[in-house]
Amino acid sequence: MAKDINKENDNEEIIIAPEGAKYLSDIPNFKFPVNCLFNKGKTGCGGTESVLRGEGNAIITVPYVFLIKNKLNGNSVHGDGSNHILGFYGEISEQEVKNYISTHEVKKIIVTYNSLPKLVKCIQSIDNEDNKVFEDYFLLVDEWHCLVNSYNYRGKAIRELLNVAPKFKRVTYMTATPIHPVFIPSELRGVKSVKVEWKKNNLSTTLVVTDNVIEAIHKLICKLFEKDSSFNLHLFMNSVKMICDCFENYPEYITIPHNIVCANNSKNIEELKSINETLEITTPSAKPQKINFYTSTAFEGCDIFDENGITIIVTDSYKEHTILDANTTIYQVCGRIRNSKYNKHFFFIFNSKTEELNKQFFDEQIKATRQEIKENRAFYKDLNQLEEKHRKKIYNLIQNTSKTKYLLFDNESKFSVDSNLYHIDILRLYLATQVFANAGTVKRYCELCDIKIHQVITSTSNETTVNKKQKKNKWKDLFENYHKYKQEIQSTFFALHAEEQLKQITQAEPQIAKIYDTLGFEKIKELDFCKSDINIEMKKQEALPNSSKLADIFATMIEYDKVYMNKEITQKIEDICNKYDLRKIPITHLIKYFHHETSQPKIDGTTTKCVRFIRKRELPLD
Repeated sequence: MAKDINKENDNEEIIIAPEGAKYLSDIPNFKFPVNCLFNKGKTGCGGTESVLRGEGNAIITVPYVFLIKNKLNGNSVHGDGSNHILGFYGEISEQEVKNYISTHEVKKIIVTYNSLPKLVKCIQSIDNEDNKVFEDYFLLVDEWHCLVNSYNYRGKAIRELLNVAPKFKRVTYMTATPIHPVFIPSELRGVKSVKVEWKKNNLSTTLVVTDNVIEAIHKLICKLFEKDSSFNLHLFMNSVKMICDCFENYPEYITIPHNIVCANNSKNIEELKSINETLEITTPSAKPQKINFYTSTAFEGCDIFDENGITIIVTDSYKEHTILDANTTIYQVCGRIRNSKYNKHFFFIFNSKTEELNKQFFDEQIKATRQEIKENRAFYKDLNQLEEKHRKKIYNLIQNTSKTKYLLFDNESKFSVDSNLYHIDILRLYLATQVFANAGTVKRYCELCDIKIHQVITSTSNETTVNKKQKKNKWKDLFENYHKYKQEIQSTFFALHAEEQLKQITQAEPQIAKIYDTLGFEKIKELDFCKSDINIEMKKQEALPNSSKLADIFATMIEYDKVYMNKEITQKIEDICNKYDLRKIPITHLIKYFHHETSQPKIDGTTTKCVRFIRKRELPLD
């Protein structure tokens, strides 16, 4: 399948860049392509810049807020001045947009994928004319390969973008690393392709094959710093958990100047602070340090400037979100450091799944998924024959089941199959089972993607890792023994031995008792006795307001989709408050923590207020 994945598109228009050309502006008579999928051929060639500096109004939509901030900073450095560009994100108001539009003859607006529909409505409201925005502005959908790479967790936003974008009279979808035609979103199939061909890239890699990713990272860091202390290392690993593991296993990293670039949200902050209170999140435009960690926030479009920067890409094939496609994301990552002396070479640390996944497994999964899609299409076709009110009711009943992964329910209350998500799953399965099957398949795939293999290194675990595993097992043993002796005390009348054992455990690890009493043994088991995860959960519990704690406990005492009378809920609230010494909250406050439905059926001839709990919200409803 690798040959199919990497086959060139025979139906695209080719623009040949002359020898020595570095930017699109160096190509004689270059005009920015419109109404096409534009493969600019390489990163850092000035694609976005040519739109920002060009004539006419333009909206540029990008996948992340970091990219907006990075571009504004970049343009300020280039002399354009960020005051000439409007960044539309966060809580920007319609009045701010109106002020910008009224004071700038040529409008250049950068917006995230998620906020494009909101921006369009805002401009329509200002113009008081729905179609004017589509006539007046050129739309650039930047890094469009992210429409595929991010679809799993941003499907709704991407579908909305793909619904709005075609309404523009002039729209271009641009990337340096296009998606193979097999996986292009269905909304973009049939759009013409334009590609710029530059002098051969000559990108090369050193493959580091390992059975312990975190340890391999540390060994490579030590080796590179030993070779040349002037190196700055830029590690791209799409996992905050892996970054935390690096600091937890090797605390000396705290003392080395470092950056951590990831989404600046409360979950990531908590996770980092649970390892060390000094860990902070920075931005891609921050001054490079000796060690720089990045998640996917910085994989696309960000400009990093570091003459001494070395790129290290890390993949753990057991963590799907860290698997990167050599044909797309790896090229994007290798283009992030714009001015490095070493930007033609990168290190690629990965493990493989040789024993677990093979071609037979891949073929079986493809067959099963295709059968599921076929059955779902037939099922949805029948459902669409029903009245709209019945379709809505059925959707509410089935949306949370595992059999509806590829279900779309549109604005007309019609059922359909999400073929984009299906194709993305096939791509991920292909990468996991075929590309990362072993070192040989990774090597061949890189070569197919025009990445030269400089060297292959095997990095195996040493005794230190074994000792760390033993420490984890010791942590597990302590909790299991603590739980056992707690049970003995509760079940026997005379338990001096158990009391003595508990005393010894708490002397060895004083926090054991507090953790056990706060989280309970079942929650600790669920966290796999992982010290960092337990610390994160403890911090969450300490920070939770009274009502949130009550809701968490309440969620363990109910059965979802069952209808409860309000008096039953009131009794459960009272029981929880008495047992855990919490302040009572009204039902109306409690149910905000859940997706729910209220009803007033007649029970024994009396109208009775009831609630059906569907699932818990990640955050309470304001």
